[in-house]
Amino acid sequence: MGEGLYIIDLKTKKIFKENTNEYKSNIWNIEQPKLIGYEYSHEYYLLFENEKIKVVYELIEGTIKVIDKKDLQKEIIIDEANAYPVVSSNGKYIAYWKVHFKNPTIIIKSTDNKLLFEKVGLNPCWLSDGNKVVFSAKKNLYIYDLKKEKLFKIDDGLKYGNRITPAISPDGKRIACDDWEERRIIIGEIQ
Repeated sequence: MGEGLYIIDLKTKKIFKENTNEYKSNIWNIEQPKLIGYEYSHEYYLLFENEKIKVVYELIEGTIKVIDKKDLQKEIIIDEANAYPVVSSNGKYIAYWKVHFKNPTIIIKSTDNKLLFEKVGLNPCWLSDGNKVVFSAKKNLYIYDLKKEKLFKIDDGLKYGNRITPAISPDGKRIACDDWEERRIIIGEIQ
């Protein structure tokens, strides 16, 4: 196949070189935060917006803010010095990880700043229902269900590797992650 980034179409099993025009659809549509401001070397990104609130992330200091759209002076600082915040599809929750040298910590809070979950881990991503978050910790993948308040290990059947950076397909049926030890991408079905 050669060097470079390749895309596998899961429906047709066809493989495409990433920079060709042959492959047009985006199966794993991972939306990137939108840059909304730049002030004194600080970048501000819009993570979520609906009719009531706006969730903004300031990259340099790692500050997550929830701003009330009816009263722009009213804002809640969710946390500082954190990395990679992601907002649930329903806009009720924010998951992110605190950067600690040896033990990064996954934190989930409500948009009104209530702590809901905290555990060693990194790289959170939400399932489409907005109530379950996937993250990696200690070489494994986990799902935390906010409604049931339960933590599930989801890759018990895999004995080797170091699974990180999970991504969920838009339909919520598949999960992909890096395996750094085996240098491959793993794709599995969520049941």
